[in-house]
Amino acid sequence: MAITILQEPTTPNCSKTNLVYQVSASNANIKSQFQYVMDVYVSGSSDRLARIRQFPNPLAQAVFDPSRVIDDNLEYYNVFAGSYNVGSYDQIKTFNVEFGEEYGTSPSSSVTLYPNITNDIIEVFPGQIDPNNGTSFNFLDSGSAVILSDRPNGVPECVDAQYRIPFYNGTGGSLNATASIDASATTIAVGANTFYSQGTYANPTDGQTLTFTFNGQSIDREFKTACNYPCYNFMFINKYGMWENFSTSKPVRGNVSVSRQNYTQPFVDYGGTGTYDVKRRGQTNFNTSIQEDLTIATDWLNEQAAEWITQMIESDQVYVAVSPNNTTFKPIVITNASYVQNTGRKDQKVFNYDITFRYANQRRGR
Repeated sequence: MAITILQEPTTPNCSKTNLVYQVSASNANIKSQFQYVMDVYVSGSSDRLARIRQFPNPLAQAVFDPSRVIDDNLEYYNVFAGSYNVGSYDQIKTFNVEFGEEYGTSPSSSVTLYPNITNDIIEVFPGQIDPNNGTSFNFLDSGSAVILSDRPNGVPECVDAQYRIPFYNGTGGSLNATASIDASATTIAVGANTFYSQGTYANPTDGQTLTFTFNGQSIDREFKTACNYPCYNFMFINKYGMWENFSTSKPVRGNVSVSRQNYTQPFVDYGGTGTYDVKRRGQTNFNTSIQEDLTIATDWLNEQAAEWITQMIESDQVYVAVSPNNTTFKPIVITNASYVQNTGRKDQKVFNYDITFRYANQRRGR
């Protein structure tokens, strides 16, 4: 018996895409009740995550996609203090994808399973691939060293905001990133084959620019003091599956919805003394729920920055910290049902968005 992997995804790769394996087997056309079998494990674990069977297709082959199984077993590491190797947590994992076969001796016989005839090892993180742009499917390979952010230069940042920027070093050797404020530069060591998340290391003052540089790529942040309103600092998972932040100090508008459930009782207390009591309530609330939706505007952004901020609007994991409690992040749900990405006007050079959100844990009603 022999199973050959004809096609396999590159590693590292993203869970929010198609991780396509194409396999063939020498027994596919000659054994009764033949099926291909794919098993998925976290590397180093004997606990099988899934077993998927598939009959041969017209080419006597099988095409498997374990991306959903893998994605269900990744979790975001949501601690925003300090810097860390993201691969040390469940946000990035290595998986064993094993291929076997099962068949019987006749159309009516029992079948025998032959697992793990061949296998592949793949490292996966919760990134997102756009199948329509023609480039993002190969944005990362084993020799890449990149900043995992599309944040353009010049996006304002609140002074004292907890900020975060992610790196990937797949070169096989340690590389240094730098963080520069004016003439002062700090070295950030990014280990070999590492997804690295850099947190706040300094507090630039109003008007200063912080520049992160890594392997020829750089991103500037311009810091401004929040004057009239509190700073709302959003921490979100970007399309690369990594945490980064966006802050704004625009005024917040609130809309509170109150939902009540009630019943009506007779004015006369028939179950008691029946005494005339003007304080006896007819309509009575027995449950009140409160939902508070908040809306905040972004600063005016150029086209590249406006496109980047849509990653936060679409993100499935967002937290916010509000000054002066800049390190206390609370989970929120962004509720924008739609947004206008580009009006198509040639004279429009800047954009802004209204971001509507609610806290994931609403306050209880009375």
